[in-house]
Amino acid sequence: MSIVLVDSKLKRKIESISGKEDVYYMVKFKDLDDTFWFSDYVEFQEFLNQQSRERYYDKEVRKGYFDYINDANETLRYYVKSNRGALELIREENLGIIALG
Repeated sequence: MSIVLVDSKLKRKIESISGKEDVYYMVKFKDLDDTFWFSDYVEFQEFLNQQSRERYYDKEVRKGYFDYINDANETLRYYVKSNRGALELIREENLGIIALG
């Protein structure tokens, strides 16, 4: 069984989190309107780590955006601004399907 590690500060910003190992993982934040779905544990864990980085780390480490690949294999870029751990969505951009390799 895979254990999902969530930063204690980030945990307060999560509205719901659930999953079924090797099938799906899902997270919904209190401050963002979308629910984020993953079929891979590693991608899910990396996404949660990225959320912690954008919300709480030093400004030099933050990128000001995060990417999410939806079930249609489209990459969505969320431009955000952090204010004491709460993310304010500035804009969302569809980058389309990005070929790997």
